[in-house]
Amino acid sequence: MIYMQYFRFDSGQPKIMLALCRTVFGRFGISTLLRVTIWAAIASAITSNVAAKDISECEIKSACGAGAAVSNGNAVAGGLNGRYQYMVNQCPNGKPAYYCSGIAIRATVASKGKYHEWDPSPAALDMGSVSFSYMRADTATKMVYHDHGFIFKANDDFDASTYPDLSYRCIYPSDAATQNSVVYSYGCMKIDYSVANPPYSGDVSSCTLLGVQSASDWVSKKNKDANFNCSFSTADPQSFAQALYGAYTYSVNQNSSWTELMIETWPDGVPSSLPIEAFFYTKQYTSGMSTGLQNAQALQSDFCSATKKFVPIVKLDFTVDDLNIFSYNDADQATTCDQ
Repeated sequence: MIYMQYFRFDSGQPKIMLALCRTVFGRFGISTLLRVTIWAAIASAITSNVAAKDISECEIKSACGAGAAVSNGNAVAGGLNGRYQYMVNQCPNGKPAYYCSGIAIRATVASKGKYHEWDPSPAALDMGSVSFSYMRADTATKMVYHDHGFIFKANDDFDASTYPDLSYRCIYPSDAATQNSVVYSYGCMKIDYSVANPPYSGDVSSCTLLGVQSASDWVSKKNKDANFNCSFSTADPQSFAQALYGAYTYSVNQNSSWTELMIETWPDGVPSSLPIEAFFYTKQYTSGMSTGLQNAQALQSDFCSATKKFVPIVKLDFTVDDLNIFSYNDADQATTCDQ
């Protein structure tokens, strides 16, 4: 039921199309959903002859010699933009879309050296999950909660060194405020603590139990009660796709800002085993902080000290015209970690 298919923009895509679309859409009062559908069709036609760029092993592993940090950073930003623009109901191998598309992103509070920001918080350890957001060009995400944080690789890119139990437990089409409420079964609201304690087995999403099978079911209930929420399955490709459709539909109508993706907690002290692809900073956030780049630089430096690995900082900007929301700048890096 998801209305998008794969498309991506290369840096050389002309902006004439953007101006033309804005003029036509504005003059004829076309609905937002129809605008996105038309946009996807036009973009797909324009990019049909552009082959997806493979990121080489050299670029990914920062093993390119001189200029490795710059090469790796640009490659990572390009890969993130590609996944952001890759909109499918499920991956070619039949797995849920998050295995190959979209961005799993965690916005964090600046630790100021008191703790490692990649470690789960005490609340997350109690709940059994760490709160991320999942975003693609078709989720209508407009901002994140804090001004910096980190991004995980796509699940299909997890390798043998990745911590083995990073299970994606469920997804909410809008912010579920799991940090402020009593939640259970990995933050997915299926099983009360009075019934069972972690760990839980099987699908722990809650929408099906409430009779919510589709995005339209979820949006209908949400429109009637703003406090309503339930989680969709991350195990079933179609259920996950419905969550994304619900995120888009609700966001464009109600100005909801992000989804909430629950990922099972990992132990403290395993930074080298986390599939962190990039650190980010942004100016589009809701918390009161205003030092995103400096916070991202501190996080990058801390990670370098702990792992001796270079992970690039990228800028996240939802206001760009061409959907390339991630960009790399060598001047933003606090360290190249002795590459």
